[in-house]
Amino acid sequence: SGDQPEPPASWWDAATYGLLRAEGGEGARDVTAAPTPSPSFAVPAHTGVIELPPLVVEYVYNAAGGGVDRAFASYNRGIQGPTRRVPANVTVRVTLENAMPTEVTTLHHHGVHMVGTPYFDGALGLAQAGVQPGRRMTYEFLAWPPGTHFYHSHAHVQAADGLKGMFIVDDPDDPY
Repeated sequence: SGDQPEPPASWWDAATYGLLRAEGGEGARDVTAAPTPSPSFAVPAHTGVIELPPLVVEYVYNAAGGGVDRAFASYNRGIQGPTRRVPANVTVRVTLENAMPTEVTTLHHHGVHMVGTPYFDGALGLAQAGVQPGRRMTYEFLAWPPGTHFYHSHAHVQAADGLKGMFIVDDPDDPY
């Protein structure tokens, strides 16, 4: 009938809508089908494999001013990790090498959906154990969704200390 609310347009609306329905609150109605997810949730077909150069995590020392040297965590001895750019829908393979003397580390690609590969999410203690000093781990995941993302460590305060870099997933259909 015309006085019933429209189906939810987003996952947030769907969650709120489902709660209202469950409690019989405002907007409650009998539905026979779940809301259709937005097109952004559709995972496209895989289109190949790209192996990126390894990321080596180590402490480097830099003059912090005033005659003081400061140690900070670094990817490949840089102030920031290297920018990585890949096309959407490829499998990305990257090896993380831990050259720090005493700390574990991980690699998390923020904003990238780990579709089918939650164990490569890099969340220390949740998705994986830390990569031990002197060890390495190869991450493999689908580059999706397109957009500007970043990668960082999820161990201790390493991201705040400098372990981060840009990760760009190009949309082949984007004219810009």
